[in-house]
Amino acid sequence: MKKRFLILLILSLFTVNLSTSSTASSLSDLIKDNNNIEISVKGKKLKEYFSGNILLLNFGANKKIIKFQEKTYEIFLDDKIIEKGKWKVSGILKHQIKLNAEDSSKSYYFKKINKKALIYRYDKLPGSENDNKKSLEIIDDKNEEIINVKKGTELNKDKSKKKLNKSLNKITDILNKGKSKVLGSGTLDSKDSLKQNNGNKIEKHMLEKYRATSDISFFFFEASLNYLQALELLYRAYDNNIEADKINASISYLKESKSSEADRLQSTKKIIGTSTIKLQTSLKDTSYILSEKGRGYYEQSLPFVVGATESTIYLYNSSRIVLQKFNQLGGLSFDSLLSSSNDLTAAASIIPELPQFSRDLFKTAKLVLSGAKEKKIRNAGKYSKALDQLNLSEFDN
Repeated sequence: MKKRFLILLILSLFTVNLSTSSTASSLSDLIKDNNNIEISVKGKKLKEYFSGNILLLNFGANKKIIKFQEKTYEIFLDDKIIEKGKWKVSGILKHQIKLNAEDSSKSYYFKKINKKALIYRYDKLPGSENDNKKSLEIIDDKNEEIINVKKGTELNKDKSKKKLNKSLNKITDILNKGKSKVLGSGTLDSKDSLKQNNGNKIEKHMLEKYRATSDISFFFFEASLNYLQALELLYRAYDNNIEADKINASISYLKESKSSEADRLQSTKKIIGTSTIKLQTSLKDTSYILSEKGRGYYEQSLPFVVGATESTIYLYNSSRIVLQKFNQLGGLSFDSLLSSSNDLTAAASIIPELPQFSRDLFKTAKLVLSGAKEKKIRNAGKYSKALDQLNLSEFDN
């Protein structure tokens, strides 16, 4: 009995030892397998890894440098750009990026493997049927080729900064000249309700009327449109249809052209300047007798004359606000340019010519209204009264 018990005990111990040894072996293999599992970088970390990064990748036959910006990328081979396009984090799990080259309709994908200098390139969505996977080794970023690209990037940044500084200095000079012309012209405080209205900020939907980017450019376009419509009607009143047709074309350009705001500002200023001089000569000619049709055109021009004058006062006071801010800042900086770049750009374009523009317009308006009284144009008294209420005497200097 004792002998049988001893045999059973020995067999039991042998079995436990064998089981323990087998378990230990399986656990060791499992740990080894886990260490070989590749985990993709994903989400915010994946975006941060690529955004602003420059990588030198081994494509087998050659090495390529990929420079990633926030949303775009460029691929270099032997210092030449061979591909550029857009990229973004992609997929439900956000564990890959999708690259779209400019000259190709097909996309491809990168996966960055965590804790390894390795990127996988897929010719189609990873996990889809027949996707082609290629390993790309990330070469040390201390490599000379990477350093040269980074130096080139910093050099371009310095050039851009110098270019912006040059632009800042140019705008500063223009605004400094405008300060003495506009801020030195008096207080310009209207005695009527226009004083409150001038301080109002133009709503976004109103800016879209002229595709304007600032209050200054909006009021300039508003004043110009009214003025041009008045000029067209007055030229027709004096039977100068050739000049009227030119102005009509300018009105269409101002309202419908796809040209930039800067181009429209320059074009409008030019046509108004030349047209005003010619019209003032006609208005001063007291010997000219208007036809009945001409009198009708003259009458139709009056509300546009008053509208142009009112908008010019708004333009003048909006310009003063920008110049006062500029004066308080003591000049321009990168921050001030970024915070009010549209206002400053428009101001630099308009303000130097604003005093002359205003004087010409106000002088024309007074000539038109006084001429309307002399010629006994219908409603001349009503519009003359409206012009008087705008208090243009404050602008005489």
